[in-house]
Amino acid sequence: GLQLHLPLDEIVENAAKEKEVVDVSPAKLKGKVNGEAKVVADSKLGNCLNFDGVDDYIQMPEMNIDYSQGLTVGAWVQYNSFKKWSRIIDFGNGAPNDNILFANELTTNNLAFQVNKGTTQNRVKADGKLELNQWVYVTVTVDGSGSSKIYKNGEEVQSGLVHLPNNLNRTNNYIGKSNWSVDGYFHGKMSHLRMYNRPLSPEEINECMKVDETPPPMDINRGLQLHLPLDEIVENAAKEKEVVDVSPAKLKGKVNGEAKVVADSKLGNCLNFDGVDDYIQMPEMNIDYSQGLTVGAWVQYNSFKNWSRIIDFGKGPGNNNILFANEGTTQNLVFDVYQGATRNRIKADGKLELNQWLYLTVTVDGSGSGKVYKNGEEVQSALVHLPNNLNRTKNYIGKSNWSADAFFHGKMSNLRLYNRALSKEEINECMKVDEAPPAMDINRGLQLHLPLNEIVENAAKEKEVVDVSTSKLNGKVNGATVVADSRFGSCLNFDGNDDYIIINPMANFPSEVLTVSCWVKSNNTKKAGTPVSYANSQTDNALILYDIKKLILYITGATKETGIAFNDGKWHCVTVSWNSSDGQLKVYLDGEEKDSGTLSKGKKITSGGSLVLGQEQDKLAGGFDVNQALEGQMAHLRLYNRVLSKEEINECMKVDQTPPPVEQTPPPVEQTPAPMDINKGLQLHLPLNEIVENAAKEKEVVDVSASKLNGKVNGSPEIVADPNFGNCINFDGVDDYIQMPEMNINYSQGFTVEAWVYYQNFKNQSRVIDFANGPGKNNIIFGNRTTTNDGLLVVFVGSTRKAIEVKGILEKNQWLYLTATIDKSGNAKVYKNGQEVGSGLVAIPNSVNRTKNYVGNSNWSADQLFHGKMSNLRVYNRALSKEEINECMKVDTTGETDTKSTTTKPTGETDTKSTTTKPTGETDTKSTTTKPTGETDTKSTTTKPTGETDTKSTTTEPTSATEQKPMEYRIYQVKGNPTIKTGYQASEWTAVIAGFNSGAQQKHKVSALTIMPVIEDEEWKIKCDLKDTDDRYWDVAVLFIRNNMVNRVNNFYR
Repeated sequence: GLQLHLPLDEIVENAAKEKEVVDVSPAKLKGKVNGEAKVVADSKLGNCLNFDGVDDYIQMPEMNIDYSQGLTVGAWVQYNSFKKWSRIIDFGNGAPNDNILFANELTTNNLAFQVNKGTTQNRVKADGKLELNQWVYVTVTVDGSGSSKIYKNGEEVQSGLVHLPNNLNRTNNYIGKSNWSVDGYFHGKMSHLRMYNRPLSPEEINECMKVDETPPPMDINRGLQLHLPLDEIVENAAKEKEVVDVSPAKLKGKVNGEAKVVADSKLGNCLNFDGVDDYIQMPEMNIDYSQGLTVGAWVQYNSFKNWSRIIDFGKGPGNNNILFANEGTTQNLVFDVYQGATRNRIKADGKLELNQWLYLTVTVDGSGSGKVYKNGEEVQSALVHLPNNLNRTKNYIGKSNWSADAFFHGKMSNLRLYNRALSKEEINECMKVDEAPPAMDINRGLQLHLPLNEIVENAAKEKEVVDVSTSKLNGKVNGATVVADSRFGSCLNFDGNDDYIIINPMANFPSEVLTVSCWVKSNNTKKAGTPVSYANSQTDNALILYDIKKLILYITGATKETGIAFNDGKWHCVTVSWNSSDGQLKVYLDGEEKDSGTLSKGKKITSGGSLVLGQEQDKLAGGFDVNQALEGQMAHLRLYNRVLSKEEINECMKVDQTPPPVEQTPPPVEQTPAPMDINKGLQLHLPLNEIVENAAKEKEVVDVSASKLNGKVNGSPEIVADPNFGNCINFDGVDDYIQMPEMNINYSQGFTVEAWVYYQNFKNQSRVIDFANGPGKNNIIFGNRTTTNDGLLVVFVGSTRKAIEVKGILEKNQWLYLTATIDKSGNAKVYKNGQEVGSGLVAIPNSVNRTKNYVGNSNWSADQLFHGKMSNLRVYNRALSKEEINECMKVDTTGETDTKSTTTKPTGETDTKSTTTKPTGETDTKSTTTKPTGETDTKSTTTKPTGETDTKSTTTEPTSATEQKPMEYRIYQVKGNPTIKTGYQASEWTAVIAGFNSGAQQKHKVSALTIMPVIEDEEWKIKCDLKDTDDRYWDVAVLFIRNNMVNRVNNFYR
């Protein structure tokens, strides 16, 4: 219901150079500033607007608002004096003409709210409630019956009956000024003026106050127009080299010359410019700089070339340039802005240094006031032009628009451009973010990961090993077998004769930068043994890891003998990284660098060849020699299109050796719960708590998952208030439903659908969902059977129907959390309120593009529509566990967001494990169930294959959904000084530190250990400060006790 929200914390200029205040509500009704009203700093509210009481006011545009359901006006005001009838607001069509006004009465401290219906007035007045030189939050509400209340600082101070304002277009709308010429102007300060077309509750009014007084979090992405980390060079479709822009603009820059990515101990990777011809050309940029700008970058000069540039964005030499450079060949730092050909400059003398990383920043605010910073400290200031707002076409990094100037010589990292002036604090935050080591991601750049711990059969009955990377390049097995292993659980055994694995063709084999890593165990001292061989049409020696006795590397035919042996009968992790640009080669054994050098500099490996494990190729995909075959075991082969660091290699080793959880034995209570991520595999999440309009004025429900698949609302479903979920959607059972867009989801790993549903009637075959291509065409159905309270899950594989029914689980006029899961083998489970109530065998849905996807409607025209309410519908492409289902329920009913989980993943841990199930011989049997109307209403009888048992869906009574545990126990793994967000609400739980230990079989040296539970934002958080000289993880055990139990325990102790 928010119609207007003016923070009044800044004044901006529009295209006509008029001063305005910004409306942050959806209406975007900017107000024109008249007089000399100014933004001033304030210790309570940050910035606010000061009115001089003489001629300062704000004129709002026309407003035609529907007040039939009521209204609210709220604002922070600080009076310097009480001018005669001075206004907070006066919205109307003249004096008196349909006015809505909020003002001080005459020159008193009485607060008055008046509504003129035409010329007839009604007024509510709160005597003596205003104060001088004090911030006061004043609010007035009117409900649909005309009942009005006035609040001061969130407390009701007066009430009365007024007119509801007429619904018409008001043209004379003022803040700080009256529609009556004899009245005075407001004298004082204002902040956060809001207007609603509904009455706010006292709780909502107090929430507005709380939000206004809370300082906004720092957002270094606000106004970000360009952010080039400069830590990698990629190839586009045209094989051109580019640097990536991670800002929303995605303005990739073209790399010219031989600029290279190099490792750096401070910033990870950075870009090196040779000072001869290296530069980056950015695309055209048309940015609005009317509010200011900021340019910031890390630079390390190798030499000061003549007028070498950090940036030069313009339309040519002396044509609307924005440039940041060193002056001449000096160490003076210069920032120039050209308005057309007219230049303004700021210069900071002697601030640049050679061979040192410097964080250089320049800011210009909306008035043209410029500041230069070095390493977060201001070193110079001056007045410059604001850049013209136009399209700049010649935009360079490391190069000048003037041909006589030289190229930048040195390194750069993390160049940012904003269309606002950053504060000193924000500049320092950028520095902090850049210097912080990025979270380790051992899946970044991963092209292939074969765990080699199982062999499966594909549809053609061929044996394969599974690739758990996103590439899904399964390898074909020839002879090799799976054997048990104490270190990895299982691994692949090669007999040393004709066993091998092959992927042919391998289209994504890295051509210029790569890392290959694998575990090998062999005690053969005679054969050379080849763990990895890649051949292509150009050469059979494109990449080879050859001879386990002395490791010889081949890259594009060139060789390097390392002398590294790994044939002692023990497991060894062998890793090789290579970068074509400088030919740098590194070889690691068990995570330690053992050799390095240069090999095949500037050469490329052609993709599309064959990758073979266990044999050396003397021709493409063949030419094997038994004397070069591997005799031994292999595990966890990985291939990347980037160079991994030593730390990442060791992280891979750590992950590989972490044993999977043992399912047969439940973990003891003191073990750390596995991190829960209820967003993993999430394809759709409709909260169903609001209906919005798209650009075409169509009504939609919003998908808050990454897919953003908003659904079109049909009929007239309404958003209704609900004590459990805030709001939910109500379907009338007549013509209300939601039509989702096309969905092409890969369900090969499983499926889950879940939603809160509230049945008012069991309409015939009514659906929660029906996703398909029409009736009996790859449908996925979840709903009620006929007009009964039986739950029904149906999957059509093409036109073949598989279903399970769960008798009597549905209830009328009750919120139920209904869930259906299907694992990759087709095993289905149905849950009610988080408890399993039925199971059976269906089929995994086909991974096809479904075009007729409904919520609340069926693909069969004879079926009826859902009648009742729904909330928080989710769809996953995996089967959720019971614990995850209950976590979803908890999130929905506690008001937490989906990004929270009840456990904290240890810092630095990387979850790369994938559990793959070997497919069993699945038999296509049909269950005997009543089909939905529109299908053939007969039961199919099938003859069972020999040995097949008649599996029926089992139904169990759910436990009470309201059953609560009095205590819950959690263990968190931490190091350093994190703050653990537990997800436990202070209104319900008390947190007690139950214990801690180092979690290791050795003594630890700890110089400081602080573990403290605190309440922030109504949530229990655990603040930790562990200064451990070994930098190891510690277990922190926390006992959460329900508040009602705490009272009982206290009584017990007394």
